Amino acid sequence: MFKHTDGKEYSLADYIKLLKEEGNSTAEISALVGKQDDNDDIKETIETVKKELKAIEIQKTVEADEAKSAKDDEFSKAVKEAVKEEMKGLEPVREEVKEIKRFNVLTGKHEDYKKMSESKKAIADCLYHSLNNDMASVKAVQKDVDAEIQKEYKQLGIKTALYSNTGSGAYTVPTEVNDEIAVSRYNQSEMYQRANKQAILYNDKVYPVCADMTFATRTNENTAWADKTPVLENPTIETTEYGGLALMSRRLVEIRSPEIVDMLVAAAGSADAKFIDTTAAFSVTTDADDFNGIIFDSLTGGVTSKALTAISEDDFINLINGLSDNVDDITFIANRKVRMKYGNLDTENGGKVFRDFMSNGQIAPMGYDFIENRKIPSTLTINASSGNTNTRAGGNSDCLVCADLSKLYIATGLMRIDYSEHYKFAEDQVAWKFVNRIGTDVVTDSGNVAATVIELTNS
Repeated sequence: MFKHTDGKEYSLADYIKLLKEEGNSTAEISALVGKQDDNDDIKETIETVKKELKAIEIQKTVEADEAKSAKDDEFSKAVKEAVKEEMKGLEPVREEVKEIKRFNVLTGKHEDYKKMSESKKAIADCLYHSLNNDMASVKAVQKDVDAEIQKEYKQLGIKTALYSNTGSGAYTVPTEVNDEIAVSRYNQSEMYQRANKQAILYNDKVYPVCADMTFATRTNENTAWADKTPVLENPTIETTEYGGLALMSRRLVEIRSPEIVDMLVAAAGSADAKFIDTTAAFSVTTDADDFNGIIFDSLTGGVTSKALTAISEDDFINLINGLSDNVDDITFIANRKVRMKYGNLDTENGGKVFRDFMSNGQIAPMGYDFIENRKIPSTLTINASSGNTNTRAGGNSDCLVCADLSKLYIATGLMRIDYSEHYKFAEDQVAWKFVNRIGTDVVTDSGNVAATVIELTNS
């Protein structure tokens, strides 16, 4: 240890550093150290002092560099913040995109050309590549589509097999295109709009997610619940495959324009809506259909049949009276002919029961909706109403239905597309087949009536 004039003792390094800070030269520092150093070798003492002084200079240099770097970083950060603040009010520089306009034959206007989305492009590319027998390209496109759908299903927690099979010409439809078909179907079918679609399609069966349930009080914790979970009438619904065809010129397919896919979407949506209005309303197993529609469902109650020429406003009351007390969402359904007959009913005084029908076409018996299903034929025979054998094609009757459509379950599966180059070959057309699955049934508490029907004879 080395004693300083301040009376304190320091290590050699700290002593030399203190002497340096006091302004002593190297020779003076060496002399002061030598006075207290036990080492007799003067040269060694001088070398030790020089090394310590060098270490002090190095330390100072490093500290100076670090301080400068910190200051530079602080300055750089300040510059970036200032630039960022200035950029807030500036519009970003974008690459100029030239707008393409064309005459739209549907609207009669000169409009911006609709750019094809990636999903629609995938469909158009599949059609184009398949017609040119470029199956490698078709598989590449479908691989991307399947991967995207599987990713979406994984996020939703859905596990289902995809239908894509490029070898046979079966294509999975991208979600965007599938959704557009579903929107088109929804917009064109009032039956589908009002039906209960809260169902799961799995292994060709539809499982309703929920149905009626009632609650009750109990006396205390030692008392069993007075009510029981309702027994559902056939909660597992069989499904069947259905589809529709769209014919297209090969020249149109080769264009690969957005309108091609739009045409397919429109054709599929329209066919889908018509099919749902048909099957959900008047399919009947006695005519070899796969299931019964709401008119012929086993849970549909009947009101005594009558002639179409003898209809009256009392028919609405009689149909409602046939429903169970727990039904609170009522809709009347008929084809156009029957709806117009009821809309034009006369009162006993010669006025109109529905006074606004001729001006706005609206009919709301007791405030309930009356929708039109143009697919219901005039060739029905309804056992629940007339006691005769059910048929949708061999009779001569119309009908009026009253139903809680929230009890009518309709579910559709994952759509796929098949194509054929051979059908309509002579006309240079390609046939595109849309394939899906459907299940529908009335699901309610056992013994309850969710729909009623009256057969209206035409003879």
